[in-house]
Amino acid sequence: MKILIFAALNSELVSVKNHLNNIKIHKSAKIDFLKTGIGTRNIKSNLTALLKDNKYKYDYIINTGTAGSLKDELHVGEVFIPNTIEYFEKREKYFFDINHNFKMSKNWITGILVTSDKDIINTTDKKNLKAKTKADAVDMEAYEAAKVSKKYNIPFISIKVISDYAESFNKSEYKKTLQGITPFLAKATHKIINQII
Repeated sequence: MKILIFAALNSELVSVKNHLNNIKIHKSAKIDFLKTGIGTRNIKSNLTALLKDNKYKYDYIINTGTAGSLKDELHVGEVFIPNTIEYFEKREKYFFDINHNFKMSKNWITGILVTSDKDIINTTDKKNLKAKTKADAVDMEAYEAAKVSKKYNIPFISIKVISDYAESFNKSEYKKTLQGITPFLAKATHKIINQII
C-alpha cells in the first residue's frame, strides 16, 4: 500500500513524519511526504504535478494540518475529521463517508470543514463564515486536495487539529500553540494509517 501524506506547513508535516519514522508501520506500507504550501492554488499545482503522470500510484492521500474553530464547542488540540468540505468562495461541497475506511476514535470530532482562500482570523470574519456556511472549522487547503484526489480516483482523508478558538486568534501565540498540538495530529494520522493498511 502506498500513501501520500501532505501538509501546507513544514511544522505540521515534520511532527507527523518524525512520529511515523519512530514507530513501526506495517512493512507493506510505503509512505511519501509532501509540503504543499498554504492555499488552494499551491495544493492544486503541487498535488496535480505529483499525480498527473500516475507513476506513484497512491492508494490513499492524507491531508494533515490545522484548522480554526468556528464554534465554541471545538477546542484547541481536538482532532477534527471532516465529513463534508465546502469551498467558501465557490460554494461547492465535497462529501465523505467517514466510516468507509476507518473508525472514528471516541474523542475525535466530525463535522463540516470550510476551505477559504483568505485567512479567517478575526472574530467578525469567523462569525460571518459560520453564518454563511454552517461550518464547524476552517482551513485553506482541504477542499482543493479532495477535488484533486477525486480527479485521480484516489481515496482522500483529511485530519485536522484545532489550532485556535472560535472567538479569537493571536498570531504570536499560534507558533507556540502549533508545537503543542502537532503531536495530536501525528497520533491521529498514525491511528488512521494503522486501520487502512
